[in-house]
Amino acid sequence: MDRLIIAISVIVRQLQRGIGTLEELLDRYVDPVDADALTEEEKEEIAPQILRKREFEDARRFSETEDPALIVDPEGHEEWFGNWLLENNSETKRYHWNRLEKFLEKKFTQKMSPKQAGEIINSIDNASNKVVERLENPTRASFTTKGLVIGHVQSGKTANFTAVIAKAVDAGYRFIIVFAGLHNNLRSQTQLRLDSELTGEPFTEDVEHVEIPQLANRQWVRLTDEGDFTDRTTLRLDTLAQSGRPILVVMKKKPQIMRKLLRWIKKAPEEVRRTIPLLVIDDEADQASTDTGRNGKTSPTNAHIRLILRYFTKHAYVGYTATPFANLLINMKTNSEELRRDLYPRNFIVSLPRPNDYIGAEQIFSKGQAKYFVRYVPDVEVANFNVKKEKDSELRKSILSFCLSAAARYHRNHKHKPMTMLIHTTHLQDGHSTMKEIVEDYRQELIDKLESQNPETIYSEFEKLWTEDFVLTTHQLYPSRNIDFNEIKPFILEFLNDLDILELNARSTDVLDYTQKTDLKVIAIGGNTLSRGLTLEGLMTSYFIRKSNAYDTLLQMGRWFGYREGYEDLTRVYTSKKLAGYFEDLAIVEQEIREELYRYDEDGVTPAQVAVKIRAHKEMKITAPNKMGAAKTVEPTYSGKLAQTIWLPLDNPEILRYNLAVAEEFIAEISSAETWIQEKGNHLVYGIHVNKIIRVLESFDFTNQSGFDTDAIISYIRRVSTEFQQKELTIWNVGIPGKQNEEPLGNNKISFNNIEMIPVTRSKRKGESKVGVLTGDEDLFMDNYDGSDPHKRDNPLLLIYRIWKNSVPERNKLGRLESLFNESQEKEDVIGLSIVFPKSRNQPEDYVAQPVESRG
Repeated sequence: MDRLIIAISVIVRQLQRGIGTLEELLDRYVDPVDADALTEEEKEEIAPQILRKREFEDARRFSETEDPALIVDPEGHEEWFGNWLLENNSETKRYHWNRLEKFLEKKFTQKMSPKQAGEIINSIDNASNKVVERLENPTRASFTTKGLVIGHVQSGKTANFTAVIAKAVDAGYRFIIVFAGLHNNLRSQTQLRLDSELTGEPFTEDVEHVEIPQLANRQWVRLTDEGDFTDRTTLRLDTLAQSGRPILVVMKKKPQIMRKLLRWIKKAPEEVRRTIPLLVIDDEADQASTDTGRNGKTSPTNAHIRLILRYFTKHAYVGYTATPFANLLINMKTNSEELRRDLYPRNFIVSLPRPNDYIGAEQIFSKGQAKYFVRYVPDVEVANFNVKKEKDSELRKSILSFCLSAAARYHRNHKHKPMTMLIHTTHLQDGHSTMKEIVEDYRQELIDKLESQNPETIYSEFEKLWTEDFVLTTHQLYPSRNIDFNEIKPFILEFLNDLDILELNARSTDVLDYTQKTDLKVIAIGGNTLSRGLTLEGLMTSYFIRKSNAYDTLLQMGRWFGYREGYEDLTRVYTSKKLAGYFEDLAIVEQEIREELYRYDEDGVTPAQVAVKIRAHKEMKITAPNKMGAAKTVEPTYSGKLAQTIWLPLDNPEILRYNLAVAEEFIAEISSAETWIQEKGNHLVYGIHVNKIIRVLESFDFTNQSGFDTDAIISYIRRVSTEFQQKELTIWNVGIPGKQNEEPLGNNKISFNNIEMIPVTRSKRKGESKVGVLTGDEDLFMDNYDGSDPHKRDNPLLLIYRIWKNSVPERNKLGRLESLFNESQEKEDVIGLSIVFPKSRNQPEDYVAQPVESRG
């Protein structure tokens, strides 16, 4: 080890113990090997390094980190990792983690302050410990673990599972399989990341790596490198197992490739496989991994993952995703003799906290922040994205915006850092090629104009956008960063000359590799390849108009989420108003899920008892229909709905008489305190408290009557009137519809308790107990709410219908309707109910979840 590195380490420890000042310790220091003192030049060189190192280590020792939410099943789990850490507290015992930690320290302190670096590594250390703690001790004879780690889009999930792998290998796990999505770009990016931070291979001067371990039994066996897994005829699992070296596979979730791995695994005898602790990391675990098979057939990818696990007596499966909708809906009861249990995270669910300085959907699209970051693309341009580059197009403006953002970062001394723009308009590869031609032509056009003898016209266009957009935003968010256009003007042409345009899809030969060119300036054009997992470093500007109607797909396309320290004010997202609205809605969905997981953590429930409620949407699907698993609507909303009892207990006179008595008692209760308003045969009263409404709904008997779920309705009313800060449905209006004139057939005025009224008439569908129409259009507006939408109201309206027992259909409807009762039935006046619900701010949509075991 370098003598100055030793000196820095020793003096930092002495400073922490308060032995002396920095100057005193530098003067006093003697090399432990050759007994030499430090020269004046060496003191000057290492003094600032000592201060930075101390700042970093103080942050590691004293900074507080937020714990993730942790939902676990303790049954069958033996606590072990805490003791292991105490018993193996040395660099040699924790070799892979200590090596990774030092690498991260060097990497982060080059980008940020030592304090920030220490805090981030603290967070990675703490969160990864929480995951490893839930794995089983690899020395156990047998175990099966299935877990899920929920992060945020572009928030550091890879950092977490890299740390988990390092610690698991230190503790004794020997075979590591990482499933890295479906596309070559993501697999290659993951391979490069794990090689640089874990294996150290292949070591090159151009890319920062950990050192390759000197001891042979610590060196990794890499079964994948530049390419995906192929059948290794020269390497056998049983031979590798004897060496004790950790084995790493990074592969795509493609059945044809997974079959090759299975064949290779099966070549090893069962008695060998029984001794190998396997850890499977499934990145983007909601993509392809869940069972989407039909007609009782398991989908191939899901089947292959479960078969791989089955071949090892000691195995752990940990899925990672930022969009866990499909994973939480996996049917937890699925089990088969061949494939064993499905991939539901029965043993643990870890929800990582939102990192400091992370920018997600909530920060961009909610809380009034959209005005700073979001620019709207007109619908006509969305429809013609592949041909629009006119002067007034938002595509053109987005490219100008990227140039300005980059020039501003050059001015902020960020020139050595990567800068990226995303253009995502379609999944079609031809569309990507067309777009690349447009962007390349436009880049060259800008360069030609800026290099011409009269560049001021194009510069004035840049200046106009800078003044109208960036100056205003930066002034609001970070006033100290505001600068005049002339200060960034010299950097625009330089940036354009540095800029690459890449087309990223399966057909293109373009490669996005930030490791080979760490200061890459690029416009990345693509579709599905850019939608999952792939990290776009230094992403500043996004032009995104691709439509999607599923939560998980849309959120994963949001590559602009992540860390933007030092240039948050320069970030722009160009998209349609509709897509921006979707992202705003999804910010609420995400927040609710994470808050619910923290509540489950506090309640101490197990994953088998977790029914994470996911808010549904009127236009978007939660996930693809074949990934909805065991989902059921658990909390229906009645926001803006009409609930009515069109199915009536006509064949049960006892229930009819009972419901009539309940209605009369309710009217008497209201009449004692309120005055009924009579108009056109109807009776109406305002201002009834919700508790009285709930009591009467509980009293009526409409059990098993389709279309009016009393329990669900009452549950909804209770929820929105008590559980939210802005309570709803607390005050009600009650109406009793009636006819204005008596009828010749005998429907005369009666006393409904103390109300004089003429019952309404309704007939039923032939052969059914279903009335044709219960609630007339005019009834919806009985309480004088004007307008065309009866649900744009403040207070809900409960309508109680007393239906005349001798009702018959009108002559023109005799073909499909019939009298309420036939001659053989006992006739009673019938009570029907209708509720006109206002639109809810608190629960505008249904919630779906997987039914769960009882917590008792």
